[in-house]
Amino acid sequence: MMNKAFPGVGQKMQPITGPAVWDRKQIEADKSWVFNISKQTLEELNQAVKQLVGTETDFAKLTQADFPLPSFSQMAGAITNVLGFGRGLAKLSGFDIANYTVEEAKLAYFGISLHLGIPVSQSYRGDYIGEVIDKQDPSDRRPYHNGGEFIMHRDPTADIVGLMSIRKGKNGGLSRVMSAAAVHNVLLEEKPELMHTLYQGYPYMRTTPDRGDTELYTPYKIPVFKFADQGEFIAHYIPGFSEFYQERDKIPSDHIEVTAQTALKDVLWNRPELYLETMLQPGDMQFVNNRFLMHARTDYEDWEDSAKYRLLLRIWMQLPGLSVVPDDMQHFTNRDRADGGIAKLTVNPINTLTTQ
Repeated sequence: MMNKAFPGVGQKMQPITGPAVWDRKQIEADKSWVFNISKQTLEELNQAVKQLVGTETDFAKLTQADFPLPSFSQMAGAITNVLGFGRGLAKLSGFDIANYTVEEAKLAYFGISLHLGIPVSQSYRGDYIGEVIDKQDPSDRRPYHNGGEFIMHRDPTADIVGLMSIRKGKNGGLSRVMSAAAVHNVLLEEKPELMHTLYQGYPYMRTTPDRGDTELYTPYKIPVFKFADQGEFIAHYIPGFSEFYQERDKIPSDHIEVTAQTALKDVLWNRPELYLETMLQPGDMQFVNNRFLMHARTDYEDWEDSAKYRLLLRIWMQLPGLSVVPDDMQHFTNRDRADGGIAKLTVNPINTLTTQ
């Protein structure tokens, strides 16, 4: 653990303090999270991509040495600092996306990410780059492969969630980011009677076959809000996956566990004064600390031509130097590397896993 202060600290039934706590006005006035890539870094990145184009690329085996970016070193340190110990949000603009194919952009984005953290697998397939696009496939239940609105949530297992915009939709599709620490403080003030339930948390359903041979539900409850060692604040909330157990356990609609989630979602959905809303322009890269921020997407209208569909690239990363995430805050136990991500399956999931 680096000798740096946690971005959010506190204790149960007390307000959280630190840079992790922010609202819309504060984050819009604070430019510590806004970065522009330099011309020199673009030239270095372009050279590195050219060396890899046309070769068989195993993203899991790529390292910083494959993307020498000496001019990016200082900015990379500033970005990781604000992500791990500051506001938890960083935006990097200036990448000349028009000069790259999608496959080349994947390499460039991965190269930048390697200088910020350790990219990890996002599913049992071992995919290190996810395509956020409406695949128009009813059998594909992954939210990022479907269009429409994304409700406020965190991703299951990563320190950092990154997005790079390749193409915008016809209308809409704005990015929303929100401080879970600010949400905690609002609920503490307005609904203190529900806090014990939120500190206790909920059992989560795990996606199949991402869960490997582990149980369909976490055998423990994952707290919505957690104060770990030395009071470090960590949050975990994914609507739906935190609610499926209610039918399994026949939880009545007036149960406090249901009431608490309803109150939580009301704050996540209906407090525009708390969240930042921006349009990611093609080439923009956004990185979000998945430990204490939530993110979402507004509804959007896509183009008629599927070749022009809205497209973003997604990366999950671990940040070296952060604290170890407590076991009861881990959605998956079959993790990839650096204690994050989802382990790749090396056998056919159809033959070895149930599809509950």
